[in-house]
Amino acid sequence: DVVVAADVFCYLGDLEPVLSRFFAALRDGGHALFTVETGTPNDPWALRRTGRYAHSPKYVASVASDLGFRCDSVDDVVARLEQGQPVDASLFVLSK
Repeated sequence: DVVVAADVFCYLGDLEPVLSRFFAALRDGGHALFTVETGTPNDPWALRRTGRYAHSPKYVASVASDLGFRCDSVDDVVARLEQGQPVDASLFVLSK
């Protein structure tokens, strides 16, 4: 099983509800792959002037771990270009 969410969590603040549903939906050995706009380490998430949320990778990893996920990798990526500028993101690969 695989669940993929690319460039959509920027519309959510607290990710615990959606990640808990991912965990419940996946069979053992399944994977969740998703991106979040990269936020600051001090705030779990923050609403930006763009109207999109950015998430601290530390917060995301902590929520995932608390739910029972194993964090296989976290990579820095560019989610998209916004007004010609790259939007920094973190790509998470989790497994159950």
